[in-house]
Amino acid sequence: MATLETLPRDVALRVFRFALFPGGPASLEVPELPRPEVHVARRDAPQVPFDPVPAGVTAGLNAVKAAAHIATASKALRDVVMDDALWEEPLAALEQVFQLGDDPLDPDQDFDGPAQKKKKYRDPRHEESFDDLSAFTRYRALLRYVKMTCEDFYKSCHRNVRRLAWTVGFGPMSQAICEETGEFYFLDYLERTDKPPPRDWYKEVFTDATIGRMVWNSFSPGLMSGLRFDDWDILIGGANALDETDNQERFQCDLVPEELVARGYMRGKTRE
Repeated sequence: MATLETLPRDVALRVFRFALFPGGPASLEVPELPRPEVHVARRDAPQVPFDPVPAGVTAGLNAVKAAAHIATASKALRDVVMDDALWEEPLAALEQVFQLGDDPLDPDQDFDGPAQKKKKYRDPRHEESFDDLSAFTRYRALLRYVKMTCEDFYKSCHRNVRRLAWTVGFGPMSQAICEETGEFYFLDYLERTDKPPPRDWYKEVFTDATIGRMVWNSFSPGLMSGLRFDDWDILIGGANALDETDNQERFQCDLVPEELVARGYMRGKTRE
């Protein structure tokens, strides 16, 4: 009777590939945090159950965990399940989506923050010995790094959001938009609805959870381009670490108006 140990290597690899990745390749894109169907006004209340780690990264971690367990059964199984041919394809797909950014430990790069943070969030691909490792080991290391970075970045997007809101002026800006007293170019294609403005913009609309979502959805795609500039600043210092000058326009022209439309305070003008 044929066993996995006695099957031809190519057949055994196909069996393991199907067993370890049963649903095929899952998405490696950083997920977007959706708006809640029921708004939660309480400060710091989570909006919806949400996993900031891409589904494909979670699936990959499950696969490497299963493979490591299988490898303990016998040397023959270990040789097959640790074969580079089994891991090179998912590793290449992961590296294509999560590109290598600048090295935070490079003295020529302008990365703020303590040395331990720079070491913690340093992409393992910057290690000189990384390319000498097996495909399985490289894949596992990169998966763990991506998972950790996504989770920590999500938490940082929800830190110090109140200071960001006050600095940019979400409340006064929204009031001016609704009263159409400010000179906003988007008022050429947006108009007020009949919905009355809230008594307190920060308690009823721009809660901590809402601002955290706005920051995450706007900046988390940058994680796939390697940690640079704004993403690094948020990761280390929280949402209020954003440079006011460079990012105020993003909130004023895009994120705040989009939120007002989504909440029903503004709508697109109908064409005459």
